[in-house]
Amino acid sequence: MYIHINGVKYEAHENDTIIQVADRNDIRIPRFCYHKRLSIVASCRMCLVDVEGVKYPQPACSTIVSDGMKINTLNSATQEAQKNTMEFLLINHPLDCPICDQAGECELQDVSLEHGDYKSAYKELKRTVLDKDIGELVSTEMTRCIHCSRCVRFGEEVAGIKELGMTGRGENTKIETFINEGLSSQLSGNVIDLCPVGALNNSLYKYSARTWDLKQTSSVSSHDCLGSNIYYHTYKNEIKRCVPKENEEINLSWLSDNDRYGYEGISSTERIFYPMIRQNDNLEQTDFVTIANDFVSYLKEYSDNATAVMSAQSTCEEMYLFQKLLRDKDIHRIDHRSKECDFRYQDNYPIIPSFDCRLTDIYDFDNIVIVGANISKEFPIISVYIREAQKNKSTKVYSIATYEFEENFSIEKSEILNSVELEEFFGDRNHNLLSSIDKKKNNLVILGPSVTYLTNYSNILDNISKYSEAINAKLSLLGDQ
Repeated sequence: MYIHINGVKYEAHENDTIIQVADRNDIRIPRFCYHKRLSIVASCRMCLVDVEGVKYPQPACSTIVSDGMKINTLNSATQEAQKNTMEFLLINHPLDCPICDQAGECELQDVSLEHGDYKSAYKELKRTVLDKDIGELVSTEMTRCIHCSRCVRFGEEVAGIKELGMTGRGENTKIETFINEGLSSQLSGNVIDLCPVGALNNSLYKYSARTWDLKQTSSVSSHDCLGSNIYYHTYKNEIKRCVPKENEEINLSWLSDNDRYGYEGISSTERIFYPMIRQNDNLEQTDFVTIANDFVSYLKEYSDNATAVMSAQSTCEEMYLFQKLLRDKDIHRIDHRSKECDFRYQDNYPIIPSFDCRLTDIYDFDNIVIVGANISKEFPIISVYIREAQKNKSTKVYSIATYEFEENFSIEKSEILNSVELEEFFGDRNHNLLSSIDKKKNNLVILGPSVTYLTNYSNILDNISKYSEAINAKLSLLGDQ
C-alpha cells in the first residue's frame, strides 16, 4: 500500500494512521493528545491535515490511510486549521512561561511558535483552576492544563490504576484525582514526561534549574536488575532530575518512581559522610588516615579468619578495588549477599543470574508463574509488559508468595504459603494449581528476590528449577539490586 504526503510517495501498512506514516518518514505533524504508546482519542485537533477528496481537514492521529490517499501537511487549508486550533487552545492558557518549569521543553511553546498567531483576539479573563494535592512527587498547576488526557489514559492503560480522571464539561473540565486521593502507582512520575505543558511537574526538581542550563548524561538504573535506560540532568555538578531514555527492549518510554527519584539518596543527609569505627560498643566518627591504618593492622592480624561483605549497589570500580585489596592479603571470603542465609545453592548457580529472555518476549507467553515477587511495586516496568501480554494474548498469570500483595494486572490463581509450604508446593506440583499449566504452551517462571532470604532457599530453588524443566518454561531470576 502506498500513500502520497506533500506529493511524495510513501509505503504504508494496513491500519496505519496518517501520523504513524508521517512519523516513520520524519514528516512533522503537530500534536498534543497523541502519544504512540497510548490509545487514540483525537481530542486536541492539533494534527488536522488536508486530505484530497475530503471536505474538511482530518485528524492525522485517527484517520486510517487507504491505498492512493493524498495528504498535504503544508498547504493553506492545513495551516489555517492548525492555526485556528492553536488559538482555541491558548484562550485559557496562562502566560506564565517565565516561571514555568516546562519552559524550554514545552510542546505548547514549540507548536504555538510555529502554528500560532502573534497576538490573541481573546480579551476576556482566563479561567483558573484550584490545585489539589495529588502526592509528594507530582505537583500541579492545572490552570495550564489543555485537556489532552494523556495522564488519564496512561493511568488506565499503562500503569493499570485509573487515578486521574476528567470531570466537568466545556470550560469547566478539570483533570483531578478521585475522592481527593494522591497518586499511588509506582509509575506515577511518568505523567510528568507525558504532560505537553507545565500542568504536572516534578516536585523535587521544581524551581531548581532551567532546562537550557542542564547537562544530559546517559546512564542505567541502579535500583533494580532490569537496567532501565535513563538520562541524568545535572546543573553545577549536581543531579537535578532523572528522566527515561527510550529503549524499545527494556523500559520503552517509561521509568519507575524508584529510578526517577532514587538519585535523591546520593546527597541525602542520612548517608554516612565520614568513616566510622566501633569503640566501646558505639560507632564513632574518625578520619580516613586513622581508619586506613586500623584497617591494615586488622588485615594483618585477622587475615586467616576474615570475611568481607560489600553492598551490591556499589560500583564496579569500588568492588574491583575492594576485592583486590583483600585478596592481596589472602582474604578470599568476599560476598555481596548481605540479606541471604542459605548458600548451599551457589555451586550450581550462575555467577550473574539472568532473566533468561528478553522483556519483549513476555508478550508471547501463554502462562506466567510469579514466585515471591510483587511485580507492580518492585519491578513496575515488567508489569507494563505483563499487562500488554494479557491484553493481546490473554496470558494467564499465577502468583505464589509468602504474603499477599496487590498487582495492577489480573491474577488467574494465587497461593499464600510459608517457606516450608512453598518448598513442598513445587515438590508436589501435580496436586495444586500448577498442574493445570500445559507444558506444550509457552511458559515463564519468574523468581523474585524475597525468596532468596528464606532459610530453605536452596531447596525451593531446586524444586522450582525442576518444575520449570517439567513444563518447558524459561526460569527468570530477579535480583533486588
